Amino acid sequence: MFVGPNNSGKSYAATLIHSVINALYGASEVPPPGSPAYDGSDEYLSALKKSGQRLSYFDPPPEHVDLIARKMLTNAVENSLPSELSRNFDQDLRSLVRKGSKSFSASVRSGIAAFRVTSSGATLDSFTKRPKPGNGPDAPSTAGLPILPTDERAKKLMFHMEGMLDQLEALTDSRSLHEAFKHSSYALVAERLGRFVAGPSLYLPSSRTGILQGHKAISAGMVRGAPSAGLRKLEMPSLSGVVADFIQNLLMLPVEKKSMADIAADMESELAGGEISATRGPEKLVSDIKYGEDMTLRAASSAVSELAPLVLYVKHVLSAGNVLILEEPEVHLHPANQRLLAGFLARLVRRGLNIVVTTHSPFMLEQLSHLVQASALSPGMRAKDTGSKDAYLRAEKVAAYVFENGPQGCGISPILASERDGISQEEFIKVDDAMYDELMDIESRAA
Repeated sequence: MFVGPNNSGKSYAATLIHSVINALYGASEVPPPGSPAYDGSDEYLSALKKSGQRLSYFDPPPEHVDLIARKMLTNAVENSLPSELSRNFDQDLRSLVRKGSKSFSASVRSGIAAFRVTSSGATLDSFTKRPKPGNGPDAPSTAGLPILPTDERAKKLMFHMEGMLDQLEALTDSRSLHEAFKHSSYALVAERLGRFVAGPSLYLPSSRTGILQGHKAISAGMVRGAPSAGLRKLEMPSLSGVVADFIQNLLMLPVEKKSMADIAADMESELAGGEISATRGPEKLVSDIKYGEDMTLRAASSAVSELAPLVLYVKHVLSAGNVLILEEPEVHLHPANQRLLAGFLARLVRRGLNIVVTTHSPFMLEQLSHLVQASALSPGMRAKDTGSKDAYLRAEKVAAYVFENGPQGCGISPILASERDGISQEEFIKVDDAMYDELMDIESRAA
């Protein structure tokens, strides 16, 4: 959770997180043919083949796995990350330098890699190998990448690899053998890297309400201009990557429901007062979003319009492991609904969703603080005090930061969160104190 005054850098920080996560998440996808990730591995694979070692999908040499992992991470950091940053900020990295400075530098460290982002690009500093294997399901492999319990995504990848295994064993052409082994080895490493990286990240920008109401007009304009492509210049507005992705997700919103659809249903019932639906018939290019049976979002209340993108994402897009970045969820919501929404966010976190929230709401912060303190209660006591035994959030699941403007730029400080005291609300208490002092001055002069 990010709190602090306007123009203090909360959205910039959220966009940076969004870009880093999606760049690293891309490293867990099998690179397409011709990708820079494959560069430099040809000589190694040729030497490996000449050595007579058996080429296997499931048991490549540890040094080969490390080599591939480094190359995939290097590709993600040095190629994908600068592109993601420029796209999501809608400007060249060099233009992000603060006035009076010549460059910027940000260090990012994770469990498997450390890298540096500067105004001239990004560089992988180190690839951290894991300890040698031990016992248990979470023990790491000899290649330094752990073999963790198989999830749905891993099952699909293993099925794909099993299907290619027969082809590999039957190949006699050395070039085909070389390409098949290279692809399958990258598939194996990608699956293991994917266990480390949360994602993908999905961003709900603060401008989501207006975009949601106008997404059909945007698509209609694109369709109208398509026949003239190549004949005349198409005037398209410049959009940041987060806004463009949001529009794309709305245009191609899946019809099927995801595993958290039950939480979306409760949100509709308790917050929106009716169903928010998205349908797309065979002749429709984009989803048709409605409130209730036949009301358009334009005719619905501002609260429903504000909640609609979040409800639709929870119902149709989000899964455990995803990252949701949500700017100012409190906009257009009465404090009572802000309190309820905080509880729904806690439920989503307990379902495995990772959430980054930027907020100016003392009600949102205070309710989340109460949910942290409620984690110390028994389920029965929670049900009595909060109305639900599930109304809680573990302190270790919360990371809160305050953003402050200063003479040297923005400063970011952690906010203490504990089971006993909840989340510190000092940032908003400052405003309360200033208003109280103002009131005392007014009353003393009026007397």
